[in-house]
Amino acid sequence: HVNLSPQHISALCTLTDRQHLHENQGALPYLPLLKAPYYVFVGAKPARARSELVTQLWKQSAVQP
Repeated sequence: HVNLSPQHISALCTLTDRQHLHENQGALPYLPLLKAPYYVFVGAKPARARSELVTQLWKQSAVQP
C-alpha cells in the first residue's frame, strides 16, 4: 500500500532542510516493460520553528486540489 506522489516530496522539503533528493525509476521483477518510480530523500532538522513549517505546509496543501 505504498502511494508515492509529488506532494510527499514537497511536504518533506517543507518540514526539513533538504540535503539530498534523488528521483528515478526502477525495473520490476517479472515485468521488464514496467518501471516503478522511487525517490531517496535525506533531510536535516530545520533551523526554523516547527509551527511555522506546519502552517506553511497547510497553506500549500489548501491551495492544491
